[in-house]
Amino acid sequence: MQKRIEHLHAGFRFPAFDISTIAEEYKKNIKSFKKNEVMIMHNSCKEDLLGVVIRGTAYLVGENKAAQREILDYFEEGDLFSSHMLLNLSGDIFYIISKYPCEIVFIDRHQVIECYVKNHPGNTDILDDLLHVYEKKISAHIYILQQRTIRKKLLLYFKWLSEKYNTCHFVLPLPFIDLADFLSVDRSALMREIKKLNHEQIIKTERRDITLLRASE
Repeated sequence: MQKRIEHLHAGFRFPAFDISTIAEEYKKNIKSFKKNEVMIMHNSCKEDLLGVVIRGTAYLVGENKAAQREILDYFEEGDLFSSHMLLNLSGDIFYIISKYPCEIVFIDRHQVIECYVKNHPGNTDILDDLLHVYEKKISAHIYILQQRTIRKKLLLYFKWLSEKYNTCHFVLPLPFIDLADFLSVDRSALMREIKKLNHEQIIKTERRDITLLRASE
């Protein structure tokens, strides 16, 4: 892995105050989802629909004709997603699904702007900010995927999480089985590499608790 890596930005996330405000003002728009329940399909939305995660975790998933899936993105509490993220490719399906029980506020762009400006007077560039930060997040994922080995993908992703949480100890937001789909690698091979990194004392894992012990090569 390159020793000098540009800071990888995390995705857009509403501050806790904004989340509570959105949940209160648009409580009629809150929908609850059970574990593994599809929220949005690529062919089910005729308009731009935005969702703010109030509780839980959701995945943006692409699935081919052979039912092989890839996790294109994931959304945690405070994260914002859009129906425009769903691709429309013949033979493939794209959807947003709850990994765990979720509560989502579905709103439109005008409602997002209205709520955000109310809490942050003078800031009228929220949509530009959203687009800019999400582009950074997508670029980070693409850069991670372009690493040529599972080891490099893992170490770069862990570095990204470390910068996101500003600590060398963090909880992996995805189970390892889903992390393999997010990194587009074989699940068994990923677990072998995790075991090897532990043995080399580069990382320490306890279930989903990750500790970076020393700088990667």
